[in-house]
Amino acid sequence: MKILFITRKYPPKKGGMETFSYELSEELSKYVTLYKIVWKKSQKWLFYFIPSSIIKSMFLIRKENIKLVHIGDPVLSVVGHTLKKFFKIPTICNIHGLDITFNNTIYQWYLKKFLKFDRYICISNYVRELATRKNLKNLSVIPLAIDTQKYEINKERSMLKNKISSLYGINLKNKKILLTVGRLVKRKGVYWFINNVFTKLENNIVYLIVGKGEEEKRIKELIEKTNLEGSIFLLGEVDNDFLKLLYNIADIFVMPNIKVKGDVEGFGIVALEASSCGVPVVASNIEGICDAIADGKNGFLVESRSIDQFIFILNKLLKDNKFRKLFGDKAKEYVFLNFNWKKIMNKYIKIYKEIIQTYK
Repeated sequence: MKILFITRKYPPKKGGMETFSYELSEELSKYVTLYKIVWKKSQKWLFYFIPSSIIKSMFLIRKENIKLVHIGDPVLSVVGHTLKKFFKIPTICNIHGLDITFNNTIYQWYLKKFLKFDRYICISNYVRELATRKNLKNLSVIPLAIDTQKYEINKERSMLKNKISSLYGINLKNKKILLTVGRLVKRKGVYWFINNVFTKLENNIVYLIVGKGEEEKRIKELIEKTNLEGSIFLLGEVDNDFLKLLYNIADIFVMPNIKVKGDVEGFGIVALEASSCGVPVVASNIEGICDAIADGKNGFLVESRSIDQFIFILNKLLKDNKFRKLFGDKAKEYVFLNFNWKKIMNKYIKIYKEIIQTYK
């Protein structure tokens, strides 16, 4: 089975979609003959990639007798639409959330004209709801997956904490560590969390924040205003090796997302990454996060913006070391059983076969 995979999000650029595109293509290569056309540069040059990917695709489809085209997200709809129309070849597309809700008149016109695939793979049930509202048909839900051993480090936690301390000059001795990973945008809720929850927690807690974004300046100003420079640290973007260290020293992973009109959380892959290292997750019960977190199994879902609920569950986990450890082990097992790549790949291959069969 020969498949062509086309994506505009791919390493070395960092982000959830980039990681997903890379790992999806790597795993697919184990099951099918996969051809890739990927964009590894800034999105501002996308106007170059779109026509070039169409030309390259036409050459590959003719030469290699490609059976199906898999598009990474709706932004490349015109690529899939052109190839489908020209070659009468089946096409599928992943939908992540913001890629169909982006509030721009021209972009929404573009989707109406070109978002026409044989199957749409939604990364969560929430994303399927969004797609249904757009009157899209032939929807399937396949969650994101992770390499369940990718971030695990089998070393003493104290050694890893010392390494972080020496690199950043952060005193982590006898400290409980909260961790958040993601773009610093309003919907991630980091500003809200610091202002409403963190300031009410005990003093022996350090909050490490990974990521960059438009909220960074505002968050820095809040940290200074509340005199929390010795307790909250913005680490910026980090590589995978450093991210491993952080996941393996964290006591709790926090996703305090809030609802923002026109911006959504399609899934929340970082929750699975944290869980795979045995870190309990405390997250807002909204949008696609509910597909990544099963309440009481690999994390705890609390009402978004609920100060009391966040404080209650965080204190329960922070004060009871045994409970936190046992729950972390339970979360790790849950992710291993439910979000491993082998299980997810079987779902993709089944859909490939079904769609290709309909074109015979």
